[in-house]
Parts: sequence; structure tokens; C-alpha cells
Amino acid sequence: MDEPIPYVDVNIRRAFAALLTRFVSEGLVGQVIITTQSEDLVNDIVKAAEEANVRYSAIRLVKEGNERRIVQ
Repeated sequence: MDEPIPYVDVNIRRAFAALLTRFVSEGLVGQVIITTQSEDLVNDIVKAAEEANVRYSAIRLVKEGNERRIVQ
């Protein structure tokens, strides 16, 4: 998903994160890949995954000037 929920309020963003986590925990989805510039969305997904004991991995691409690096 590329920017799956742009410009939504915090309640919708958190509900979306909980729904994704539920799909994974119930086995309806094996893997979800999301690209976003929203750190709030990432934080909500991570929090929902941790609360549901769902394994996750987050990769952050950082650009500083001409330098680009990956942070996990």
C-alpha cells in the first residue's frame, strides 16, 4: 500500500492500524507492506502490532542532503 490513508484524523488512522493488525493476527493476510511519509501512521501500526503480539519490521529511509541511508 502506498500512502493508504492520507489526510485522515487520528481515530481513523488508529482504526486502520488495528484492522491491519487484526488481519495478520487472524491469518487473513500473511504480510503487509506499506510505504508512507507519515510517522504517526507507522507509530500507530507498531503500537497496534505490539499490543496484539504481532511480529513486524519497520524500515526507515532517511535522506539528509545528498546522503541516503536505511534505518531499521
